[in-house]
Amino acid sequence: MTTTVPTATIDQFNALPAACRRGGGRSHDVYWRATDPSPLTDPATARFAFRTVEPERTVNFGRKRLTFAFHSVRTGHVQQGEGPWELLLAKHLETTPDGGPYRLHGHRAWFTHEDGSVTTYGPDAVWCDANGHVVCGEVKASDTYFTEPATAALLTAVEKGLATAGIRLARITGDALCADRRRRFNVCRAFADGLGRLDVHIEQQARDVLAGGSVPLARLGERLEVADADRVRVVNSLLVRRVASYDLSAGVTPDLEISAARPIQEDRRLESLTI
Repeated sequence: MTTTVPTATIDQFNALPAACRRGGGRSHDVYWRATDPSPLTDPATARFAFRTVEPERTVNFGRKRLTFAFHSVRTGHVQQGEGPWELLLAKHLETTPDGGPYRLHGHRAWFTHEDGSVTTYGPDAVWCDANGHVVCGEVKASDTYFTEPATAALLTAVEKGLATAGIRLARITGDALCADRRRRFNVCRAFADGLGRLDVHIEQQARDVLAGGSVPLARLGERLEVADADRVRVVNSLLVRRVASYDLSAGVTPDLEISAARPIQEDRRLESLTI
């Protein structure tokens, strides 16, 4: 008599306890600079301005906190930041299928108070989505940072000022970026693959194939005449270059549907944003 033993496929991204899926880290002081040493001056009563600045191009390897810099394939510019959450946000911005241009630490807000003192605030990133909507983002480890009174008051004032130009302020946490562990894995893999070279002929051929509709990953690899071992790398390179798109929350299998990247409806130049 033959006994059939039931088998189950364990999802490697959901097998760990909930405590292992959370991001962590302590909160840090609000990122502000002022001619007045007190950060408690009410920003709600100040004159608001917002414009593009040239980010610092330095990476200090002697600091205890992580600093990073890389040449963005998607934007064609060097992007630079500090800390693991800014790096993870940068990876999301570089790989998200519906994402457009973005800049890290390339914009600053000014609050000029009645007494002449000035408070400035620099968001972590500013980006455009596929609809041409501009988003200004601040990322920290957890919600604890955003509930601190001084930080909450400053970001509320920034949010109101940005809204006058149709710009949305996004408060992002490391917990949120790490919540979908499969997506985080795919994002980090696509980011690394996207930094490599891609043959321009393969890029054009992929545009032609995807113009006819979505195709499975295995079929796209066959049409592009790419070896099995290189198919995921090539598709990720196409993803970063906004040629191809796929669900980053799905498992990367031969049956994964690959489609053409959604075109950006309205191209707003982040380099010239001014309020």
